[in-house]
Amino acid sequence: MTYCLDTNVLINCWYFWYPPDSHPTFWEGLEKLATQGRLGFPSQVLEELSVQDDELYQWCKEREGLFTLSSSDELEALVADLINKYPDFSGIDVGIGHSYADVYVIAQGITNNMRVVSMEKMDGTQNPRKFKIPHICGFENIRCIQPHEIIRLEGWVFVH
Repeated sequence: MTYCLDTNVLINCWYFWYPPDSHPTFWEGLEKLATQGRLGFPSQVLEELSVQDDELYQWCKEREGLFTLSSSDELEALVADLINKYPDFSGIDVGIGHSYADVYVIAQGITNNMRVVSMEKMDGTQNPRKFKIPHICGFENIRCIQPHEIIRLEGWVFVH
């Protein structure tokens, strides 16, 4: 299995769920998956993280070559198609810091047949302006999971 991470996964896992000072093996696991070519994120995720320029950004920046998925004309065409197909999707905001990486995360998932990993949850909304990553993944038949599902799917066990 391969995984494409949304910005919110990195932020929430770093600061709330699996901080590196108490859960270093989680971050080592992400690195191992990336080394195997099974996990990454688009460069737009790193750009979103750069706004804070904090320890998380520095950690990701130091591993940019390991985690950053390559772009292509095919990917950019798919991003344009997704924007045209879902013009009201809240993840298509323009400008760094406004969830603009969301559409790239989804496009990478589609292009590379990856599971999209996001903290966002599907709800019953029918309003396209309130659609989240899981909605668009569902429409596009791409699996969207939460970070804890990587732990289970990979069989990771953390011993403290």
